[in-house]
Amino acid sequence: MARVCDVEGCGLPHRSRGLCEMHYRRAKRAGQLPPLPPKAPVAPGRRRLAVIEDAMWLAGTDSPEAIASRLGYTSWDSLEAALRPLGHAPLVRAILDRRELPKHIRDDGTLEAIPA
Repeated sequence: MARVCDVEGCGLPHRSRGLCEMHYRRAKRAGQLPPLPPKAPVAPGRRRLAVIEDAMWLAGTDSPEAIASRLGYTSWDSLEAALRPLGHAPLVRAILDRRELPKHIRDDGTLEAIPA
């Protein structure tokens, strides 16, 4: 069953934050959007691994600042500061040089970027 707007008596299809398109726009315009639901906590080690894997995939695709932004960092400096202590200086260099890393197909069919 498709989710519908939370506004009583509306019944239009849900768009975001429990509201239909019309009620969402009205609430946004009035500065009264409902808060986002809390995100599920991510284990610090898993977050770090995910950032490293994503950074390997994004190396060579965009500027360092754009890659940092796509990974949720406020600046390239903050992403670089997160990667260097973990021993990923070659990855930092590849991103700075805008050099794509080679990709490898694992036995299970998934792809992985190979750090330089």
